[in-house]
Amino acid sequence: GFRRTLPLAINARGAKAVISTLWDITDLQGVVFSAVLHAHLGAGADSHSAYANTIRYLREHRWRVPSEAGPVCAAESAIDAMLPDWRHHLDQQAEENPLFWAAFKITGVV
Repeated sequence: GFRRTLPLAINARGAKAVISTLWDITDLQGVVFSAVLHAHLGAGADSHSAYANTIRYLREHRWRVPSEAGPVCAAESAIDAMLPDWRHHLDQQAEENPLFWAAFKITGVV
């Protein structure tokens, strides 16, 4: 289907890595994933490390304890500015779907 072929087509056009989802996610899940991923990338991580660190952040529910330093702290601050109660909402969504973090996949980087 579309979710499988689009990342491959983008890789074929020269992208080194494509991150996509295997199923529908909530807007909040997408915002948190994107903010944390781009914080890692902005700090100099390669795409594979940034992806792995972001998945770990979500899988281990690290949002429950605010980061005190580093790139994730900046990402959390940005989300706080948009939605102060986002941690509570993400907790609720994780309770409804404990494997929500598994929706994200990376194609093209090993």
